[in-house]
Amino acid sequence: MKRLASAIAVAVLAIGGISACGGGGGGGDDAYCGALKAADKNPDLKSLDASSKTSMEKATAIIQGLADKAPSAISADWKVVVDTFNAIRAGNVQGVDQTKFTTAFNNVAKDAKTRCNVDVNQIGQ
Repeated sequence: MKRLASAIAVAVLAIGGISACGGGGGGGDDAYCGALKAADKNPDLKSLDASSKTSMEKATAIIQGLADKAPSAISADWKVVVDTFNAIRAGNVQGVDQTKFTTAFNNVAKDAKTRCNVDVNQIGQ
């Protein structure tokens, strides 16, 4: 997901030209971890193009699916990630808080590594 995070950052900066600036507590760990591992093989994440509406729609659906399976302990952070994708897709980058997104994404990454032994920074690469 490092590529994913980078694509979001590029999209946030590119759409609207701003400068630096879910989750449902779904299934158990097995469903969540399985979904994270499956995301690594998903071609829609491997070919993510933040400038493509279709590509962002596919990625958002994948991210929403992960958020839906996330344990409640991490669901609020997944919601921030999903909301960021939705805002970018809608062209509402002024509503995106990059600091909040980065914090949430880092929390998701840390949880995925601890809970599932999945390095989300490598998903989609």
